[in-house]
Amino acid sequence: MPKEFSLKFRRYSPWPLPLHRLIPGQSSAPVEYRSGSSRHEAQAQEQWLGPDLWVNQKQYLYGIDLYNQGFWWEAHEAWEGLWRQIAGDPMSRGFLQGLIKISAAYLKCMTGHWRGAAILSLRGIELLKTNLIPKKKYMGVDLQTQIKHWENHFAVVLRQKDPSAIFLNYPYVPLYLKGQN
Repeated sequence: MPKEFSLKFRRYSPWPLPLHRLIPGQSSAPVEYRSGSSRHEAQAQEQWLGPDLWVNQKQYLYGIDLYNQGFWWEAHEAWEGLWRQIAGDPMSRGFLQGLIKISAAYLKCMTGHWRGAAILSLRGIELLKTNLIPKKKYMGVDLQTQIKHWENHFAVVLRQKDPSAIFLNYPYVPLYLKGQN
C-alpha cells in the first residue's frame, strides 16, 4: 500500500485495492498483470449504466478509489473499460476521458516525463472544462472545485519537476451524493 496517501480518505467501492502500484519503467508488473488478466480487466465487463446511475457503477467508484490512493495506472484501466462502452453520450465520454488523462499525467510525473505530464494534464482539464463546466457536479464530482485543485496542483508539481511534490496537497476526488454540499 502506498504510504504517501491517506488511508483514512473515504472509500466508495467494496473492491480491494491492489497490493502494488504499477508505474511503467519503475516497477515490474505484478503477477496478476503478467498473466494477461487482472482484477481490473475482469471488472471491465461491468455494463455502463449511464451518468444518472453513477452511485451504482462499481467500476467508476473503484476508479475513484484507485485514483485517490495513487493507483493511477489501475484507475486509468478501470475508467477506460467503461469509456469504451459509451456511445452517443459525449458528456460521459469526455468526463471519463478527462479522468483517464489526469491519471496518465500523474504517471508521467512519477516517471519524470514532464512534457508528457504537462500535455496530458492540460488535455484532461480541457476535456472536463469544455464538456462539463455548465454542470456544477457530474457523477458526484464538484467539477469547478476539482478542476481548480488539479490546475493548482499540476502547476506546482510541473514547476518543481520532482515526483515527491505529487504527495503534497494531493487533490483527492471526493464524491458528493445528492443533498450534500
